[in-house]
Amino acid sequence: MLAREKMLEVHPFERFARLAVRAIKRDLRQRAGRRARGELAGKAKLLHSCVILIAELRGSLDLDKGGALARNLRDLYEYMTQRLLIANVRSDASCLTEVLSLLGEIRNAWVAIGPQVRTA
Repeated sequence: MLAREKMLEVHPFERFARLAVRAIKRDLRQRAGRRARGELAGKAKLLHSCVILIAELRGSLDLDKGGALARNLRDLYEYMTQRLLIANVRSDASCLTEVLSLLGEIRNAWVAIGPQVRTA
């Protein structure tokens, strides 16, 4: 089965979360390259797109139906946004590495719980 067909079979939020995480990770990697080359405007634009995508993830949560899981994700998304802003102000690559790691964990969690979400 093609990757595109597999993505169409998953729950809409799972699909959105996976695509957003992939886009954020891509943008953060590109930002690191632009930072290394001294392209300040480009890195700021990429950071802005990452913050917007994380805000979209946070805004897509249903805190009433999602309970503690949704609240924990909201807090995690807020933390990641703060770390990205610190990375920008301090030019701290370790903050970017931390956010990339957290995004990887979120993606892995979606992969692990995907079958449960699809049947719910």
